Amino acid sequence: YANLFQELCRASNVPARKVRGFAKGYGYQMRQKIPEPNHSWNVIRVNGGKWFICDPTWGAGSIEEDMMFHRDPNVHQFMIPPSIAITNRFPAEEKWQFLDAPVTKEAFERLAIPSGPLRMMNVALSSHKESMYTASDSEQIEMTFYATDSAILKGVLKNYVSGRERPTTRNMVRVEPARENNKVKLTAQFPSAGEFVLDVMVLIDSKWEHGVRYCIYSTAGVGEDRGGFPTVSLNFKSLGFQLHSPLRNIETKDGKCSVTLTCSKKRFDSLTGRLIKTSGERTGKEEDHRLCCSEKTENGFCLKVHLPSRGEYKLSIYANYYDHSRPQEYLCTYFVTAYKGAGPVPGFPLISERFRVWGLTLSSHSENILAENGRTSITVQNPKGVLLSAHLRLDEKDLHGMCAVVNMENKSVIQVHAPESGFFTLNIFGRKTVDAKSEFLCSFTIKALKGVSNNPGFPQISELFKTWQIELVDQHENILSECGRASIKLKTPGSILVQATLHQGDDNLPHELCFTEREGSVSKISMHLPVAGLYKLNIFGRDGPSAKGQFLCSFSVLATSAFGENPGFPRVSDEFREWGLRLESHRQNITVYDGSVAITFINPNAIKLIVRLINAGNGETQEKSCLSKERCDEREIIYCQLPDKGKYTLDVLGKNTSNSKKKVLLCSYSICY
Repeated sequence: YANLFQELCRASNVPARKVRGFAKGYGYQMRQKIPEPNHSWNVIRVNGGKWFICDPTWGAGSIEEDMMFHRDPNVHQFMIPPSIAITNRFPAEEKWQFLDAPVTKEAFERLAIPSGPLRMMNVALSSHKESMYTASDSEQIEMTFYATDSAILKGVLKNYVSGRERPTTRNMVRVEPARENNKVKLTAQFPSAGEFVLDVMVLIDSKWEHGVRYCIYSTAGVGEDRGGFPTVSLNFKSLGFQLHSPLRNIETKDGKCSVTLTCSKKRFDSLTGRLIKTSGERTGKEEDHRLCCSEKTENGFCLKVHLPSRGEYKLSIYANYYDHSRPQEYLCTYFVTAYKGAGPVPGFPLISERFRVWGLTLSSHSENILAENGRTSITVQNPKGVLLSAHLRLDEKDLHGMCAVVNMENKSVIQVHAPESGFFTLNIFGRKTVDAKSEFLCSFTIKALKGVSNNPGFPQISELFKTWQIELVDQHENILSECGRASIKLKTPGSILVQATLHQGDDNLPHELCFTEREGSVSKISMHLPVAGLYKLNIFGRDGPSAKGQFLCSFSVLATSAFGENPGFPRVSDEFREWGLRLESHRQNITVYDGSVAITFINPNAIKLIVRLINAGNGETQEKSCLSKERCDEREIIYCQLPDKGKYTLDVLGKNTSNSKKKVLLCSYSICY
């Protein structure tokens, strides 16, 4: 090859010489001595000026692993500057080095060999020009190269054991811009003490080509499956992304970490993280995608990550286009070491795109929830007044009535009760109008250490309740009664009248077990629970005395003990209220032990009251001598002397005018002697 090249140059009137010397050719190993000249090449002078080195032998092709010559013309083996050629060709005669400061053979044998592709991309060695180094008392080594773009270089570190190369399990090399202009810095970490090979690669036409090789002996290491740097995709930079933090693989003591990327292009709306366990029982299995949560930052994105348990993980990060029909773009991969899991409820809520489009944001919980006492609440910023609803699930079972939504100005609060200990799924839905279909918005995982109470949950509220602008004043949850009685206050504006019915199982209980009274705009519903057990309280409303009652809301009521003797309240008619009468002394049925009772009414309009006493046992009306009345200012007092022990009914009737012949039943008491 060299003889032919020289003759061709002579025929073309190009000054050329054939040079014999020592070369680091096929099969050469670093630290290998070359005792005798083993190669020939040419030198030529162009335009009467500088000398260059040409190697037509190596430029014609190469010997591959099959020990056969493969024709593969290589232009990088021609017109090589002397300063580059000396790295792998040492002429037997010093004059053919063409160097101002000639290199000794010993120095030549130590030099690193930059490849043709490295030179083509205008990358040159700066800090480390020899091929072998020792990293003394350090877990890493830093090198600099002359280059204008750090993205065209990468490093691959390999263990070198017993003459064999084995790549490290992690990327242990990072390339980044150096502080000096037109330089880049390469940092390599070593997993352990020992001998390593560092291959520096150069990117040409989306393909990584060999650049330069080093042999490094390390006296210390960061530890196996520790340290290292994230691996980025080929198009990471062209997509507009840049690593902000962390710049190394991740170690976390609490099982939580985050990755921040800057992005100069506005084509992406979020990141997706895929977490794979690389140690322990779940090795190779992908973890729940809800362990990663993407958030937008001022100039990019932040991906928050929860590790479910102690161990090693691989985190791969992808970018999602605004146009969801386009596939995700792979960006980078981190190795993550968790010294404990993110507890007690790892992971983040699953947020739908509609949640963001409708202008909703979470302001109270950005992670899954631990409810130590079975209670929790979630605040959603809701500036557009989206109508929210929520449903709790345990495994595949829907738990009705365990959620309530309270709407306030520009926000909504979702209250949740867990009926028992365990893991629950809370699904939140929304609709823009009352008639619209509910759409899924987000989902939380909730871990409850115990249930709220023996009667968890919230009242069922109708749309009419909201339309009439009725408000719960004191009871916002289902009711637990330890004494057999309970009460509820409602804010009932305008002419709204409310009444309640009590049910146990399929049985409708007597109306007298509930009593409603109103003071101003507040209506109070009192109830007596005759036996211990679970009840349902239905509340109805009507807009005026003559209107038909309509369902407003429903409570679950649990009585741990009964009310006692003679439960219930006096039955009061609409006329009683319309005529201005009010109960003053007895607002519930009466139990006496001495046979006498006095009942006081407020009677400002001096309605004529007629009283009758009926023995509930035999239905007989008692003699009038058992009854008497007394009026004092606006008060009217009715005295009863019960003849025998037993149950009685006291009816109070009245006439609105003195000329009226029709008597109206105004109220009725049950009396137990």
